Amino acid sequence: MYKDACVVTLLQGIPPAFWKHTNRLSTGTVSLQGPSGNIWPVNLITKEGHLFFENGWQEFVRDHSIKCGDVLVFRYDGDSHFKVKLFDSSGCEREDCFSVKPCEDAIMSKADLSSTFSRAHLPKMSMEMLLRVPKVGEWLIGYFCQKSQNTIKYVLSRGWPAFFNNNSLKVGDSMVLEVVHEKEMLVHIFRA
Repeated sequence: MYKDACVVTLLQGIPPAFWKHTNRLSTGTVSLQGPSGNIWPVNLITKEGHLFFENGWQEFVRDHSIKCGDVLVFRYDGDSHFKVKLFDSSGCEREDCFSVKPCEDAIMSKADLSSTFSRAHLPKMSMEMLLRVPKVGEWLIGYFCQKSQNTIKYVLSRGWPAFFNNNSLKVGDSMVLEVVHEKEMLVHIFRA
């Protein structure tokens, strides 16, 4: 459980009851660490006696596909650093992120996806899917649901080599694919 955590909506400031547990955190740049482990720098401002996130907040919201009804839980870890957990409108923690570790091939012709995650969150039919790397670009990729005897394999194939090369992916790099909706995923790249 998150100690010193507080649930806030997007339009509310940081409640004074939470603020006092941060040793009166001052305004300026703070870091928000999302579920992927990535960090977003965000400005903390004071307006009418309340603290608000400003510049950088919009990117955090966009990159996590936060929508009305979602709930965010912030944990202040000191040194102007917050860890953020995301929950959907039902109160369940969002499970729309997963990681992909490239195989040892120097150039990947396809990417196999986690079966457990794919069964729960991705379509059961082949289709085109949009992969979006924040602040970099978008790629249309072939998503295939390959059925054989007792197993189903989930693969990103057509268009994957271009995505791989355009993003200068190397062996050892990792990615987190975050489902925006059934035909679109955000991609967060972690360099080895």
